[in-house]
Amino acid sequence: DVVSFSAARQSFSPADQKVLDMYGNKRIEQIKVIRTPIEKWIDTVVNIASLGQFQSAAKKKNYDSLFHLYMLIFVEGLQNPILYEKNSTPRLTTDIPKEKYINSQTQMIRVPISLNSQLTLKQFVTNAQLLMKGEYWKYTFDKLNCQDFIARSLQANQLLTPEAKEWIVQDIQTIGKTLHPVIQSAFQKLTDLDAYGRKILGRGL
Repeated sequence: DVVSFSAARQSFSPADQKVLDMYGNKRIEQIKVIRTPIEKWIDTVVNIASLGQFQSAAKKKNYDSLFHLYMLIFVEGLQNPILYEKNSTPRLTTDIPKEKYINSQTQMIRVPISLNSQLTLKQFVTNAQLLMKGEYWKYTFDKLNCQDFIARSLQANQLLTPEAKEWIVQDIQTIGKTLHPVIQSAFQKLTDLDAYGRKILGRGL
């Protein structure tokens, strides 16, 4: 664990765990799923690495842009939402950068929640962990990514509608195959390194 950065954490960072401890028993009142275009520099690097095939494959799937997805979860008694997402590792925080709120680059859907629902934040997270098991903590760009994380978190809590699933899930596996295996491996190692940095530093790089 000490010598290999491939060993990502299997629990939340202390900062994220504190959020869960403080608000875990609060009832969820509203969930917004947000998607925002991936950063231009990432798109450019990936496209260069694939000799243009990555962007071409995306267009064949009728994707004008590829998205990063996350949730804003509103719980009773807390004015601001809690950010729930998966980068190299899952993240749960109230310290939300301004660009993570709804803006001109983001798109949003609301997840229908019954008015008499007693689903708490802790139950929501726990149900997702039970469904995904070890895959909850691991990230791969083609499968165990942000959109899979969001979709299966909703599925685990019986909140994933067919319409929401279609909106959330892009076919990254097919597009990812345009990347040379060496490039895929390099991207995975960088992701693992970030996950290890988050593990060592508490909050992450």
